[in-house]
Amino acid sequence: MARKENSNSIASRLSRIELDEGTAYDLVRERLGVENMDYADAVEWIEETFELETSVGALVNFYRKHCTGFKAKRNREYAREIRDMFEKDPEINFSELTLQQIEQRAFEEAYAKDADIKDLQALSSILGDSARLKLQQRRLELDVNKWRDAVKSDIEKGLDALQDEIKGNAEALKLFDQMKALFIQSVEGAEA
Repeated sequence: MARKENSNSIASRLSRIELDEGTAYDLVRERLGVENMDYADAVEWIEETFELETSVGALVNFYRKHCTGFKAKRNREYAREIRDMFEKDPEINFSELTLQQIEQRAFEEAYAKDADIKDLQALSSILGDSARLKLQQRRLELDVNKWRDAVKSDIEKGLDALQDEIKGNAEALKLFDQMKALFIQSVEGAEA
């Protein structure tokens, strides 16, 4: 059974201060747990903002008891949002394993004490750029294949027309069949 919070603890005192959005407790938990505010700076900020005396030791206990789980939950939600962003993008088609790695990396970046949102933005940008490059590469491959098919079709039409011209000439037809076999072999080799 969890112990009841001491009514004189920093958590209890902060909970009694109502703000426009939530309580001072919520704001301090956000600053310590999500924004990674330094303890010494937090002591000074709490004393100036809420006129409450506290200490680094009291904030360490507050963090351990009230911020750790909160931070982990928020960061899991954030990491899931990053994953969902990539999963829902129609231009990006990452495997499940890659999506899991993206989610894990986003969680680790967000959870780090020295986390910087720019690191997460850079990760997102790199992954997005990588996916776009893969998509462009696939489009180019399709364009090259279409071009090869068109050239092959044009050459086949030309060969058919040539064959019609040399009908009745056995020696020319024999050379034509050899030439056509070489052409087919070279075209099929270029496609591989």
